[in-house]
Amino acid sequence: CEEAKSRWILLGFEDPDITHLKRTVPTPSTEEVPMGLQILASLGAAAFTADVSSAFGQTIKGQRRSEGAERPFATPPKEGIPGEDEDILIEILSEIYGLVSGPPGWRQTLLTEFKGLTFSRHPLAPCVVLMYECLHGEERPSLSGLIIIETDDLLGGGIGPKFHDAIEKLRTRFKFGSWHYLADRERQYGGRTIRQMPDKGFTIDMNRYLRERAHEIKREKGRKPEAKCTPREITAGRGLMGALNWAT
Repeated sequence: CEEAKSRWILLGFEDPDITHLKRTVPTPSTEEVPMGLQILASLGAAAFTADVSSAFGQTIKGQRRSEGAERPFATPPKEGIPGEDEDILIEILSEIYGLVSGPPGWRQTLLTEFKGLTFSRHPLAPCVVLMYECLHGEERPSLSGLIIIETDDLLGGGIGPKFHDAIEKLRTRFKFGSWHYLADRERQYGGRTIRQMPDKGFTIDMNRYLRERAHEIKREKGRKPEAKCTPREITAGRGLMGALNWAT
């Protein structure tokens, strides 16, 4: 049987310092993933996907204070905490799901680690970091790998000892829930089903995403063809167009 999981989520909208904190993070554009895969195919690199386990809990502590926010406190969930009194107050030392500062705090932690591993931020794609090193005896560094960041999900690959050494250090620094190579089996990333072929190329499709998100909007029986859409149908249509707009 599958292992049961639970997660404590705070009501972030009740954070008294919500107006002082960074609340948004960028996500990969529709062009960044296929472009990144094309670069990996050209390099002949083995691509992987990975997700960080409980990423927000692995953030650098104290980032909220650096933005002028006060020490955050929270009450326990209504079920209580085993062995603790019901009326305790809990000081939040790291980010927790629900806090508006969670995604920005995790992103800053991850980018700080990438910088320490000598990855470079892409100048045009804020969710992509690049690795450069001297390959094949060349004197000038060239691109040896990249990683695309979607919050706590990573997609990347590379060649060269410097890149692989950085990856080993990254896997030591953070606890990962999964780490899979796309040549072994297809994986989901950002709504796309990706598989790496023996020639290092890729197949990408969004069939699963569309099956789960794109549903027929049914009209009530007996409606005349010229009848206007109902508010429910308009809302459903907007949702469907948004889902289809993400498909590539």
